[in-house]
This record gives sequence, structure tokens and C-alpha cells, in this order.
Amino acid sequence: MKRDVSALADLLAERLDHIGTIHPDRATSIERLQKLLPDFIPSWGIAGGRHVIVVGADRRILARVPIEASLGEADRVLDAISSAQLLSAPSLQGSVIDLTLPNGNVALATSQLIKSLPGQVIVIQERVEPLWGSD
Repeated sequence: MKRDVSALADLLAERLDHIGTIHPDRATSIERLQKLLPDFIPSWGIAGGRHVIVVGADRRILARVPIEASLGEADRVLDAISSAQLLSAPSLQGSVIDLTLPNGNVALATSQLIKSLPGQVIVIQERVEPLWGSD
């Protein structure tokens, strides 16, 4: 699971670098990024409990997946996003860490720099028993 989370963050950072500079203060650029992000995630990168968040240098959220959440999932998404602030320290770049989300769920998380943004892509994988269950 750690390898998948890390590989997804690396791949998304590279793909986002290739789309060019995004101006965080321009609503159209942010809207474009939000529309592109789901298409940048490969099929192997989609999993239950996984959150992908793109933040600007000012730590403002520019795009995220899942985009929509049902009423029951809204709190989980907000918890994941608030936990993403923990990953903004430069020393955590590229490392996969274990963390406990504010809602008590255990998760793996990593971040990668996006040079053209500047910003970061953050991948958080909540513990989901069928994925992490023992064989």
C-alpha cells in the first residue's frame, strides 16, 4: 500500500508539472485543474478511502478527488483535508507516513512537490479493511 500511495503521488506530481504553470489566484485555472485531476489518476490509483489533494504554495486547496461526497462522507473528506496540513513540512516530502486522522481513522499519507505550480500533491489512504486485511 505504501508503494502505491508513493507511486501515485510521484506520477501525479509529474503529470501536473507537464500541464504548465497554474495561477492560484485565477478561478479559471483552478477550475481547469479540478477538471483535469480525475483524468490524471490511473485506474490502479483509484481505491476506497483514498484522497488526492492539490494545494498551492499558500496551502490553499486547488483541487481534490473525490470531488463530491455524500452527506456521510463529507466529514471524512474534511478530516482528510485538514490532516493534509500535517504534510506540508518539507521534511515529509516523498516519505509515506502513518497518521491518525481527526476522526480517529488510521491512514497512510505522502506528498510530492509540483514545481510548475508551485505547490504539492498529497495522497491520503484511509485504512479500509478489505485493502489492508490479512490474507
